[in-house]
Amino acid sequence: MQRNTLLALFSVLLVAILLAQFNPSPPIAQAAARQWQWQNPLPQGNNLNSVYALDETHVWAVGDNGALVHRDGSQWIVEDSHVAANLRSVSALDSQHVWAVGQNGCLLFYDGTSWQTISSDSSPGDIRAMAALDSRHVWAAGAEGIYFFDGSTWVKQASMSVHALAAVDPSHAWCICRSTDRPNDDAFWAWDGHQWALTFISAD
Repeated sequence: MQRNTLLALFSVLLVAILLAQFNPSPPIAQAAARQWQWQNPLPQGNNLNSVYALDETHVWAVGDNGALVHRDGSQWIVEDSHVAANLRSVSALDSQHVWAVGQNGCLLFYDGTSWQTISSDSSPGDIRAMAALDSRHVWAAGAEGIYFFDGSTWVKQASMSVHALAAVDPSHAWCICRSTDRPNDDAFWAWDGHQWALTFISAD
């Protein structure tokens, strides 16, 4: 009698093992298995193009395929940019005012909680550089020109293909672009608080 009971228990266990091996995983488990995550290098593997630091606990870096990472003083943390565009530049005023810009006119803003996509009145094209003075004076520039944020909207200030951009106050900003008359030379433009004007052209 005891032998028959043991044989019955063994049979049940064997059937359970076979079912576990050959039965397909449930849909939820299958979906989870398809979610790829970076394993090496950590925390992510995209090329990074720009970095900005406020202090040792507030550092942001942006890169290809919407890559965006933040350093909190002890580790790099991947943040969700919600975009797939290549990000070219990042700038911050404080922990609640951070901008990132990039490919296809991508404009992002971080409010201290999450990243959001913001729109421009014109199509910015490929944005390569930016400069932020405060929440009402932010420039972004790239293939289609220079755009300015006044605290509520982005507007186009000038049409030129810009490679670099810097600003020190609302009346003093500079950019480098290709000269329209001499396409092999760099043209330097300056902002005086009212308009952009050509300062000089540097020959290659």
